[in-house]
Amino acid sequence: DEPNVLRGFGVASGEAEGVVRIVLDPTHAELLPGEILVAKNVDPGFNPLFINCKALISEVGGLMTHGSVVC
Repeated sequence: DEPNVLRGFGVASGEAEGVVRIVLDPTHAELLPGEILVAKNVDPGFNPLFINCKALISEVGGLMTHGSVVC
């Protein structure tokens, strides 16, 4: 593997570019329209942030996890 390269898989087609916002606690976070949401994992507490996010990157998840289905 190449250094500084993160590998994963997408659950939807396409590409997204934008400002990345790392969110550790959704209760104290603000996401501006078009930003890319990055989180370790997501649960229903993240739902209000999904309205503004252009894309979601999570460390934990899969095709049928909360973030993939709702976002």
